[in-house]
Amino acid sequence: MHRRALWTGGWHILGLLTISACLLRTWPAEVVLQWLLQAFVVLSYVHFQLFSNLGQNHPPTTRELRPSLGVANGITLARGLGASCLAGFFMLPSKSLLSGASWIQWTPGLLYLSIGCADFVDGFWARHTLTESVLGQRLDVEIDAMGLLAASALAVRMNRLPLFYLMVGASYYLYKLGIRYRYKRGRIVLPLKDRIQARIAAGLNMGFVGVALLPVFAEKVLSPAACFFAMPLIAGFAWDWLVVSARLTDDAAHRMQKILDLAVGIAPLLVRLALLVWGPAVTWTIYKSLPAATALAVLCLWTMMVLGWLGRTAALIAACWLTHAASPGNAPQVLILALSASLVLLILGSGLWSWWKPEDVLLSRKAGSIPCTRRSGPISTK
Repeated sequence: MHRRALWTGGWHILGLLTISACLLRTWPAEVVLQWLLQAFVVLSYVHFQLFSNLGQNHPPTTRELRPSLGVANGITLARGLGASCLAGFFMLPSKSLLSGASWIQWTPGLLYLSIGCADFVDGFWARHTLTESVLGQRLDVEIDAMGLLAASALAVRMNRLPLFYLMVGASYYLYKLGIRYRYKRGRIVLPLKDRIQARIAAGLNMGFVGVALLPVFAEKVLSPAACFFAMPLIAGFAWDWLVVSARLTDDAAHRMQKILDLAVGIAPLLVRLALLVWGPAVTWTIYKSLPAATALAVLCLWTMMVLGWLGRTAALIAACWLTHAASPGNAPQVLILALSASLVLLILGSGLWSWWKPEDVLLSRKAGSIPCTRRSGPISTK
C-alpha cells in the first residue's frame, strides 16, 4: 500500500507539472510558479491524509486490510488533485484571473463542478462494488471540506461572493478544532450520527459555489443568494457541535428535530401558496413582453412549483433563470421576491402536500447505497 500510495503521489505531482507547462502559454513564468507552489501545498495535505490513514484501508465491519487502494479511493484522490489545482488560483493577481485567455475565467467554476460530480461517482463505485473502506470515508470527508474551503475562498477573492461566505468553507475546520480542544481537555465528545440534512446542505453549497465561480451571474445577485445557501450548512454544524459536546440531549434533539421537520414542511407550503396568489401578477408584470414560448415555459415552472410536482427541479431552473434576468441591471423588487421564493423551494424542497418530489429521495440516499454501513462526516455529500 505504501508503494501504491507513493506511485499515486508521483503521478499527481507529474500532473501538476504538466498543467503548469500548459499554463506557461497563457501566464508569465512567475505567475505559473506561484500557482504551482500553492497547488503543491494543498496536494501535500491530501497525501499527508492518505499516508496517515493507510492503516484504515479496511471495510467498516472488519479489520482486514485491503492490498490496494482501489478504484473508489483513486477517484477520491483525483478529486483531491482537482481541489489542489483549484487552490492554486487563490492568491494569483486579479489580472491573471480576469485577463488573458477567456477559458481561464471559466476554469475554476468548471473544475469545482467536476469535483462535485466526481464526489458522487467514488461513493457510488465503492458501494456498488462493495469496496467501501474507513480510509475512503476519511479521505472523502477531508477532500470535501478542503475543496469547499478552497472554492469559497476563491469565490470571495474574486469578489463573486461576500466575505461572510468564508464561514461556509471554514465551518468544518472550526468544528474539528473544537472537538480536538475538548479531547485535550478531557471533556465529553459524543459520537455523531449521519444527518441527511447535512449531506443535502453540503451538496447544495458545492453546486452553488461552483456556479458562482462561473462568469455568468452578477455578484450583486449572488450575494443575497449566498445567505440562503449558507444558513442551513452553518446551522447544521452548530447543531452537530451541540450534539457532540453533550449540550443537546437525545430527548431535546428529538423534540427539536420534530419541530424542525414540521417547519421545513410548512415553510415551503406557505411559499407555494404565496406563488399561487401572487405568481400570475408577478409573471405578467415581468414577462408580459416575452415570446409565447417563453411565457409558456414560465407558466409550466410556476405550475410545477405551486403543485409541488418536481418542485426542486422547477425551483432550480427558475432560480437560474431569475438570477440571469436580474444580473444585467437594476432588478425589480418582484423579481428579487420571486428569486427568493425559488431558492427557498430549492433548498428546503416543496414541503407538505406536494404531488411528487422524487428529488428528496435521491438527495437523501447515498449514491449506490444498498443500504450501507459507512458513516459520513458532517461535510460529506455522498
